[in-house]
Amino acid sequence: MSERAGVFFTLEPLVSPVAAHGETLTAIRLSKPSGVDVREVGALPYVMGEDGVNLNTKAAMKYISRLAAIPPSSVDQIDIADLNELMWAVANFFLDKGGAALKTLQPGSTTSPGSGGSTLN
Repeated sequence: MSERAGVFFTLEPLVSPVAAHGETLTAIRLSKPSGVDVREVGALPYVMGEDGVNLNTKAAMKYISRLAAIPPSSVDQIDIADLNELMWAVANFFLDKGGAALKTLQPGSTTSPGSGGSTLN
């Protein structure tokens, strides 16, 4: 995977390992989205509704594939609890000035939906 400068979100350990590129992954690291990512996905990973922010699941999963540099088939393998946390992490990159709120995530934090061991590097 090519390294991008800036903010990252790491979810480790995954509830269940995921196969990608002939390897077994026990963690997923998302890089900060770029303008190219937004153009290629063609949508934001969230929508604003009357009841607040809602995930755009299809777009969020495309971002996970791009930002983690794993194929969509690997994203499809991610445990639903991990997938939820990763989708909200993607949305937070957009909602919190480049992921500023991600800096406060700790395992079990109420700052983000999910309860995995998430860290920002």
